[in-house]
Amino acid sequence: MKMLFNAFAKKVFGVKYEGLIKAVFISAVMFMGLKGAGINISVSPAVLYLTAAVFSAGVMWKALNSNDFSQSFGNMIMMPFPEKALVFTYISVLGIYTIFTKLIVVMALFFAVHVFDVPQIICSVLAAFCAVYMSAAFFVSRRAKAVVLLWAAAVAASIFLLKDMGAYPMIAVFGVSLLTALIITLNSDAYVFYDLAVKNESIRSGVKSHAHALVWVYLLRYIGTHKNYIANSFIMWGIACALPLYLKLIDMQDMTGAFLYIGYAVVLMNTPIAILISCDPDLERSIKEMPGACRFFIPYGLFVFVYNIISVTIYLGSWQLQQGGIAVSHIVLGAILAAAGAVLTILLEYFMPVRNWKIESDLWHNPRKYIVPCVIVLLAAGWGVLSGGVF
Repeated sequence: MKMLFNAFAKKVFGVKYEGLIKAVFISAVMFMGLKGAGINISVSPAVLYLTAAVFSAGVMWKALNSNDFSQSFGNMIMMPFPEKALVFTYISVLGIYTIFTKLIVVMALFFAVHVFDVPQIICSVLAAFCAVYMSAAFFVSRRAKAVVLLWAAAVAASIFLLKDMGAYPMIAVFGVSLLTALIITLNSDAYVFYDLAVKNESIRSGVKSHAHALVWVYLLRYIGTHKNYIANSFIMWGIACALPLYLKLIDMQDMTGAFLYIGYAVVLMNTPIAILISCDPDLERSIKEMPGACRFFIPYGLFVFVYNIISVTIYLGSWQLQQGGIAVSHIVLGAILAAAGAVLTILLEYFMPVRNWKIESDLWHNPRKYIVPCVIVLLAAGWGVLSGGVF
Protein backbone atom coordinates (compact mmCIF):
# COMPACT_ATOMS: atom_id res chain seq x y z
CA MET A 1 0.00 0.00 0.00
CA LYS A 2 2.91 2.35 0.70
CA MET A 3 4.10 2.00 -2.90
CA LEU A 4 0.60 2.77 -4.20
CA PHE A 5 0.35 5.80 -1.93
CA ASN A 6 3.70 7.19 -3.11
CA ALA A 7 2.79 6.62 -6.75
CA PHE A 8 -0.47 8.56 -6.46
CA ALA A 9 0.80 11.19 -4.01
CA LYS A 10 3.78 12.17 -6.13
CA LYS A 11 1.45 12.66 -9.07
CA VAL A 12 -0.69 15.08 -7.06
CA PHE A 13 1.78 16.85 -4.76
CA GLY A 14 5.04 16.58 -6.69
CA VAL A 15 8.10 14.38 -6.28
CA LYS A 16 9.07 15.94 -2.94
CA TYR A 17 5.46 16.69 -1.86
CA GLU A 18 6.16 20.36 -2.44
CA GLY A 19 2.53 21.10 -3.28
CA LEU A 20 1.37 19.86 0.12
CA ILE A 21 4.12 21.68 2.02
CA LYS A 22 3.41 24.93 0.17
CA ALA A 23 -0.33 24.83 0.94
CA VAL A 24 0.26 24.15 4.65
CA PHE A 25 2.85 26.94 4.86
CA ILE A 26 0.57 29.50 3.16
CA SER A 27 -2.32 28.54 5.45
CA ALA A 28 -0.13 28.89 8.55
CA VAL A 29 1.09 32.33 7.47
CA MET A 30 -2.46 33.48 6.72
CA PHE A 31 -3.71 32.17 10.07
CA MET A 32 -0.98 33.91 12.05
CA GLY A 33 -1.43 37.13 10.10
CA LEU A 34 -5.17 37.30 10.67
CA LYS A 35 -4.84 36.20 14.28
CA GLY A 36 -2.22 38.85 14.89
CA ALA A 37 -4.46 41.49 13.34
CA GLY A 38 -7.04 40.81 16.04
CA ILE A 39 -9.96 40.37 13.64
CA ASN A 40 -12.96 38.80 15.39
CA ILE A 41 -16.08 37.74 13.52
CA SER A 42 -18.91 35.68 14.93
CA VAL A 43 -19.25 32.44 12.93
CA SER A 44 -21.93 29.85 13.63
CA PRO A 45 -20.66 26.27 14.01
CA ALA A 46 -23.34 25.23 11.50
CA VAL A 47 -21.73 27.51 8.91
CA LEU A 48 -18.33 25.97 9.68
CA TYR A 49 -19.62 22.40 9.25
CA LEU A 50 -21.55 23.21 6.08
CA THR A 51 -18.59 25.05 4.55
CA ALA A 52 -16.21 22.19 5.33
CA ALA A 53 -18.60 19.64 3.83
CA VAL A 54 -19.73 21.50 0.72
CA PHE A 55 -16.30 22.87 -0.19
CA SER A 56 -14.65 19.47 0.27
CA ALA A 57 -17.35 17.74 -1.75
CA GLY A 58 -16.93 20.18 -4.64
CA VAL A 59 -13.13 19.93 -4.77
CA MET A 60 -13.23 16.15 -4.38
CA TRP A 61 -15.73 15.79 -7.21
CA LYS A 62 -13.54 17.83 -9.54
CA ALA A 63 -10.53 15.75 -8.53
CA LEU A 64 -12.38 12.48 -9.19
CA ASN A 65 -13.27 13.72 -12.67
CA SER A 66 -9.76 14.94 -13.45
CA ASN A 67 -8.50 13.77 -16.83
CA ASP A 68 -4.83 13.41 -15.93
CA PHE A 69 -5.26 11.69 -12.61
CA SER A 70 -7.86 9.26 -13.95
CA GLN A 71 -5.36 8.34 -16.69
CA SER A 72 -2.75 7.61 -14.00
CA PHE A 73 -5.24 5.31 -12.33
CA GLY A 74 -5.96 3.70 -15.69
CA ASN A 75 -2.26 2.97 -16.16
CA MET A 76 -2.00 1.55 -12.64
CA ILE A 77 -4.98 -0.75 -13.08
CA MET A 78 -3.39 -2.49 -16.06
CA MET A 79 -1.01 -4.28 -13.66
CA PRO A 80 -1.97 -6.90 -11.07
CA PHE A 81 -3.28 -5.04 -8.02
CA PRO A 82 -5.09 -5.54 -4.69
CA GLU A 83 -8.44 -3.97 -5.55
CA LYS A 84 -9.47 -2.65 -2.13
CA ALA A 85 -6.02 -1.27 -1.37
CA LEU A 86 -5.85 0.44 -4.75
CA VAL A 87 -9.28 2.08 -4.40
CA PHE A 88 -8.67 3.11 -0.78
CA THR A 89 -5.27 4.61 -1.60
CA TYR A 90 -6.59 6.44 -4.65
CA ILE A 91 -9.52 7.99 -2.79
CA SER A 92 -7.42 8.77 0.28
CA VAL A 93 -4.75 10.61 -1.71
CA LEU A 94 -7.45 12.70 -3.39
CA GLY A 95 -8.98 13.30 0.04
CA ILE A 96 -5.65 14.49 1.44
CA TYR A 97 -5.26 16.72 -1.60
CA THR A 98 -8.75 18.16 -1.06
CA ILE A 99 -8.44 18.82 2.67
CA PHE A 100 -4.76 19.69 3.11
CA THR A 101 -4.22 21.81 0.01
CA LYS A 102 -7.62 23.42 -0.65
CA LEU A 103 -9.87 23.27 2.41
CA ILE A 104 -7.03 24.08 4.80
CA VAL A 105 -6.88 27.65 3.47
CA VAL A 106 -10.59 28.20 4.14
CA MET A 107 -10.37 26.60 7.58
CA ALA A 108 -7.38 28.77 8.46
CA LEU A 109 -9.55 31.81 7.71
CA PHE A 110 -12.41 30.54 9.91
CA PHE A 111 -10.16 29.58 12.83
CA ALA A 112 -8.29 32.89 12.68
CA VAL A 113 -11.37 35.12 13.01
CA HIS A 114 -13.36 33.00 15.48
CA VAL A 115 -12.45 30.74 18.40
CA PHE A 116 -14.12 27.33 18.15
CA ASP A 117 -14.30 24.65 20.81
CA VAL A 118 -12.31 21.44 20.38
CA PRO A 119 -15.46 19.34 19.69
CA GLN A 120 -16.48 21.84 17.00
CA ILE A 121 -13.06 21.60 15.35
CA ILE A 122 -13.22 17.81 15.43
CA CYS A 123 -16.71 17.96 13.94
CA SER A 124 -15.55 20.20 11.09
CA VAL A 125 -12.70 17.81 10.28
CA LEU A 126 -15.11 14.87 10.30
CA ALA A 127 -17.45 16.85 8.04
CA ALA A 128 -14.64 17.31 5.52
CA PHE A 129 -13.63 13.64 5.50
CA CYS A 130 -17.28 12.61 5.36
CA ALA A 131 -17.82 14.82 2.30
CA VAL A 132 -14.72 13.35 0.64
CA TYR A 133 -15.81 9.73 0.99
CA MET A 134 -19.48 10.47 0.28
CA SER A 135 -18.40 12.12 -2.98
CA ALA A 136 -16.44 8.98 -3.77
CA ALA A 137 -19.45 6.82 -2.85
CA PHE A 138 -21.63 8.87 -5.19
CA PHE A 139 -19.02 8.54 -7.93
CA VAL A 140 -18.81 4.74 -7.73
CA SER A 141 -22.57 4.20 -7.32
CA ARG A 142 -23.77 3.17 -10.73
CA ARG A 143 -27.45 2.65 -9.86
CA ALA A 144 -27.92 4.27 -6.47
CA LYS A 145 -26.88 7.86 -7.12
CA ALA A 146 -30.33 9.16 -6.11
CA VAL A 147 -30.02 7.36 -2.76
CA VAL A 148 -26.61 8.92 -2.10
CA LEU A 149 -27.99 12.38 -2.98
CA LEU A 150 -30.86 11.92 -0.52
CA TRP A 151 -28.35 10.74 2.06
CA ALA A 152 -26.21 13.85 1.51
CA ALA A 153 -29.29 16.08 1.74
CA ALA A 154 -30.23 14.42 5.06
CA VAL A 155 -26.74 15.03 6.46
CA ALA A 156 -26.87 18.69 5.35
CA ALA A 157 -30.32 19.11 6.89
CA SER A 158 -29.14 17.60 10.18
CA ILE A 159 -26.54 20.38 10.48
CA PHE A 160 -29.36 22.89 10.92
CA LEU A 161 -31.80 20.60 12.75
CA LEU A 162 -29.20 19.71 15.40
CA LYS A 163 -27.38 23.03 15.58
CA ASP A 164 -28.77 23.84 19.06
CA MET A 165 -27.71 20.48 20.54
CA GLY A 166 -23.96 21.05 20.45
CA ALA A 167 -21.23 19.39 18.42
CA TYR A 168 -21.54 15.83 19.71
CA PRO A 169 -24.73 14.82 17.82
CA MET A 170 -23.16 16.09 14.58
CA ILE A 171 -19.94 14.21 15.36
CA ALA A 172 -22.05 11.06 15.53
CA VAL A 173 -23.84 11.87 12.26
CA PHE A 174 -20.62 12.59 10.38
CA GLY A 175 -18.86 9.61 11.94
CA VAL A 176 -21.57 7.13 10.93
CA SER A 177 -21.83 8.63 7.44
CA LEU A 178 -18.05 8.53 7.02
CA LEU A 179 -17.89 4.87 8.04
CA THR A 180 -20.77 3.97 5.72
CA ALA A 181 -19.26 5.86 2.78
CA LEU A 182 -15.91 4.19 3.40
CA ILE A 183 -17.51 0.72 3.33
CA ILE A 184 -19.33 1.52 0.08
CA THR A 185 -16.17 2.85 -1.52
CA LEU A 186 -14.00 -0.10 -0.49
CA ASN A 187 -16.52 -2.56 -1.91
CA SER A 188 -16.78 -0.76 -5.24
CA ASP A 189 -15.41 -1.93 -8.56
CA ALA A 190 -12.02 -0.37 -9.29
CA TYR A 191 -12.82 -0.39 -12.99
CA VAL A 192 -15.30 2.45 -12.44
CA PHE A 193 -12.30 4.78 -12.40
CA TYR A 194 -10.77 3.04 -15.40
CA ASP A 195 -14.00 3.59 -17.35
CA LEU A 196 -13.69 7.32 -16.62
CA ALA A 197 -10.10 7.34 -17.94
CA VAL A 198 -11.23 5.67 -21.17
CA LYS A 199 -14.13 8.10 -21.51
CA ASN A 200 -11.94 11.17 -20.92
CA GLU A 201 -9.39 9.96 -23.44
CA SER A 202 -12.08 9.45 -26.08
CA ILE A 203 -13.41 12.95 -25.43
CA ARG A 204 -9.96 14.50 -25.75
CA SER A 205 -9.29 12.59 -28.95
CA GLY A 206 -12.66 13.52 -30.34
CA VAL A 207 -12.16 17.21 -29.73
CA LYS A 208 -8.62 17.30 -31.09
CA SER A 209 -9.46 15.38 -34.24
CA HIS A 210 -11.13 18.46 -35.75
CA ALA A 211 -7.94 20.38 -36.27
CA HIS A 212 -9.26 22.52 -39.11
CA ALA A 213 -12.59 23.53 -37.57
CA LEU A 214 -13.42 27.16 -36.88
CA VAL A 215 -12.28 28.45 -33.50
CA TRP A 216 -15.85 29.07 -32.33
CA VAL A 217 -16.89 25.58 -33.36
CA TYR A 218 -13.92 24.18 -31.48
CA LEU A 219 -14.73 26.20 -28.35
CA LEU A 220 -18.41 25.25 -28.40
CA ARG A 221 -17.51 21.60 -28.90
CA TYR A 222 -14.96 21.80 -26.09
CA ILE A 223 -17.49 23.28 -23.68
CA GLY A 224 -20.08 20.73 -24.76
CA THR A 225 -17.78 17.82 -23.98
CA HIS A 226 -16.85 19.21 -20.55
CA LYS A 227 -20.18 19.47 -18.78
CA ASN A 228 -18.55 20.47 -15.49
CA TYR A 229 -17.45 23.73 -17.13
CA ILE A 230 -21.09 24.57 -17.87
CA ALA A 231 -22.14 23.52 -14.37
CA ASN A 232 -19.55 25.86 -12.84
CA SER A 233 -20.98 28.79 -14.78
CA PHE A 234 -24.51 27.94 -13.66
CA ILE A 235 -23.30 27.91 -10.05
CA MET A 236 -21.69 31.35 -10.44
CA TRP A 237 -24.86 32.70 -12.04
CA GLY A 238 -26.94 31.20 -9.25
CA ILE A 239 -24.78 32.83 -6.57
CA ALA A 240 -24.99 36.21 -8.27
CA CYS A 241 -28.75 35.92 -8.77
CA ALA A 242 -29.14 35.06 -5.08
CA LEU A 243 -27.35 38.24 -3.96
CA PRO A 244 -30.53 40.40 -3.91
CA LEU A 245 -32.34 37.76 -1.86
CA TYR A 246 -29.35 37.47 0.47
CA LEU A 247 -29.50 41.23 1.14
CA LYS A 248 -33.09 40.88 2.30
CA LEU A 249 -32.29 37.89 4.53
CA ILE A 250 -29.41 39.62 6.36
CA ASP A 251 -31.23 42.97 6.46
CA MET A 252 -28.51 44.97 4.69
CA GLN A 253 -30.61 46.90 2.22
CA ASP A 254 -28.45 49.97 2.89
CA MET A 255 -25.59 48.11 1.14
CA THR A 256 -27.57 47.45 -2.03
CA GLY A 257 -25.37 49.65 -4.20
CA ALA A 258 -22.13 48.05 -3.04
CA PHE A 259 -23.45 44.52 -3.49
CA LEU A 260 -24.71 45.38 -6.97
CA TYR A 261 -21.18 46.23 -8.12
CA ILE A 262 -19.63 43.23 -6.33
CA GLY A 263 -22.01 40.99 -8.26
CA TYR A 264 -20.33 41.92 -11.55
CA ALA A 265 -17.10 40.32 -10.34
CA VAL A 266 -18.94 37.19 -9.23
CA VAL A 267 -20.59 36.51 -12.58
CA LEU A 268 -17.43 37.34 -14.51
CA MET A 269 -15.29 34.88 -12.52
CA ASN A 270 -15.28 32.46 -15.46
CA THR A 271 -12.81 29.91 -14.17
CA PRO A 272 -13.48 27.25 -16.85
CA ILE A 273 -13.65 29.68 -19.76
CA ALA A 274 -10.51 31.47 -18.60
CA ILE A 275 -8.28 28.37 -18.57
CA LEU A 276 -9.01 26.76 -21.94
CA ILE A 277 -5.40 27.26 -23.00
CA SER A 278 -3.84 26.42 -19.64
CA CYS A 279 -5.72 23.14 -19.35
CA ASP A 280 -4.51 21.92 -22.75
CA PRO A 281 -0.71 22.21 -23.14
CA ASP A 282 -0.87 20.63 -26.60
CA LEU A 283 -3.24 23.35 -27.78
CA GLU A 284 -1.00 26.06 -26.32
CA ARG A 285 2.05 24.71 -28.14
CA SER A 286 0.13 24.47 -31.41
CA ILE A 287 -1.10 28.06 -31.13
CA LYS A 288 2.30 29.48 -30.23
CA GLU A 289 4.00 27.61 -33.09
CA MET A 290 1.58 28.56 -35.85
CA PRO A 291 2.00 31.93 -37.62
CA GLY A 292 -0.41 34.59 -36.43
CA ALA A 293 -1.61 33.46 -33.00
CA CYS A 294 -4.25 36.21 -33.19
CA ARG A 295 -6.19 33.88 -35.50
CA PHE A 296 -7.08 31.96 -32.37
CA PHE A 297 -6.99 34.58 -29.62
CA ILE A 298 -9.23 37.16 -31.31
CA PRO A 299 -12.12 34.69 -31.78
CA TYR A 300 -11.37 33.33 -28.32
CA GLY A 301 -11.66 36.83 -26.85
CA LEU A 302 -14.95 37.41 -28.69
CA PHE A 303 -16.21 34.08 -27.39
CA VAL A 304 -15.37 35.07 -23.80
CA PHE A 305 -16.99 38.48 -24.35
CA VAL A 306 -20.26 36.92 -25.54
CA TYR A 307 -20.15 34.52 -22.61
CA ASN A 308 -19.61 37.44 -20.23
CA ILE A 309 -22.47 39.41 -21.79
CA ILE A 310 -24.81 36.47 -21.21
CA SER A 311 -23.67 36.29 -17.58
CA VAL A 312 -24.17 40.02 -17.00
CA THR A 313 -27.60 39.95 -18.68
CA ILE A 314 -28.80 37.12 -16.43
CA TYR A 315 -27.43 38.90 -13.38
CA LEU A 316 -28.93 42.31 -14.10
CA GLY A 317 -32.26 40.74 -15.11
CA SER A 318 -32.43 38.87 -11.81
CA TRP A 319 -31.51 42.00 -9.86
CA GLN A 320 -34.21 44.02 -11.61
CA LEU A 321 -36.86 41.41 -10.83
CA GLN A 322 -35.91 41.14 -7.15
CA GLN A 323 -34.65 44.61 -6.22
CA GLY A 324 -35.32 46.92 -9.12
CA GLY A 325 -33.38 50.09 -9.78
CA ILE A 326 -31.33 48.90 -12.77
CA ALA A 327 -30.51 51.89 -14.95
CA VAL A 328 -29.01 52.28 -18.40
CA SER A 329 -25.68 53.14 -16.76
CA HIS A 330 -25.62 49.72 -15.09
CA ILE A 331 -26.17 48.01 -18.45
CA VAL A 332 -23.41 50.08 -20.08
CA LEU A 333 -21.11 49.30 -17.16
CA GLY A 334 -21.90 45.60 -17.55
CA ALA A 335 -20.91 45.70 -21.23
CA ILE A 336 -17.67 47.54 -20.44
CA LEU A 337 -16.75 45.10 -17.68
CA ALA A 338 -17.60 42.12 -19.90
CA ALA A 339 -15.20 43.47 -22.53
CA ALA A 340 -12.52 44.21 -19.92
CA GLY A 341 -12.86 40.70 -18.51
CA ALA A 342 -12.50 39.17 -21.97
CA VAL A 343 -9.39 41.21 -22.78
CA LEU A 344 -7.77 40.37 -19.43
CA THR A 345 -8.58 36.70 -19.90
CA ILE A 346 -6.90 36.36 -23.28
CA LEU A 347 -3.89 38.43 -22.14
CA LEU A 348 -3.41 36.16 -19.13
CA GLU A 349 -3.82 33.02 -21.21
CA TYR A 350 -1.31 34.27 -23.79
CA PHE A 351 1.35 35.74 -21.50
CA MET A 352 0.71 33.91 -18.20
CA PRO A 353 -0.78 30.46 -18.86
CA VAL A 354 -0.94 28.25 -15.78
CA ARG A 355 1.78 25.62 -15.99
CA ASN A 356 3.27 22.90 -13.80
CA TRP A 357 -0.13 21.91 -12.43
CA LYS A 358 -0.55 18.36 -11.16
CA ILE A 359 -4.30 17.90 -11.34
CA GLU A 360 -7.12 19.83 -13.02
CA SER A 361 -8.45 21.14 -9.71
CA ASP A 362 -5.17 23.08 -9.35
CA LEU A 363 -6.23 25.03 -12.41
CA TRP A 364 -9.63 25.83 -10.99
CA HIS A 365 -8.16 27.09 -7.72
CA ASN A 366 -5.03 28.77 -9.02
CA PRO A 367 -4.58 32.26 -7.49
CA ARG A 368 -4.36 33.69 -11.00
CA LYS A 369 -8.11 33.28 -11.42
CA TYR A 370 -8.70 36.10 -8.92
CA ILE A 371 -6.86 38.69 -11.02
CA VAL A 372 -9.79 39.31 -13.36
CA PRO A 373 -12.52 39.59 -10.68
CA CYS A 374 -10.28 41.85 -8.56
CA VAL A 375 -9.78 44.20 -11.49
CA ILE A 376 -13.53 44.04 -12.23
CA VAL A 377 -14.35 44.97 -8.62
CA LEU A 378 -11.96 47.91 -8.72
CA LEU A 379 -13.38 49.18 -12.01
CA ALA A 380 -16.97 48.71 -10.86
CA ALA A 381 -16.28 50.37 -7.49
CA GLY A 382 -14.58 53.29 -9.22
CA TRP A 383 -17.59 53.72 -11.49
CA GLY A 384 -19.92 53.49 -8.50
CA VAL A 385 -17.99 56.07 -6.47
CA LEU A 386 -17.87 58.53 -9.36
CA SER A 387 -21.58 58.09 -10.08
CA GLY A 388 -22.53 58.14 -6.39
CA GLY A 389 -24.25 54.76 -6.61
CA VAL A 390 -22.15 52.65 -4.23
CA PHE A 391 -24.10 53.60 -1.11
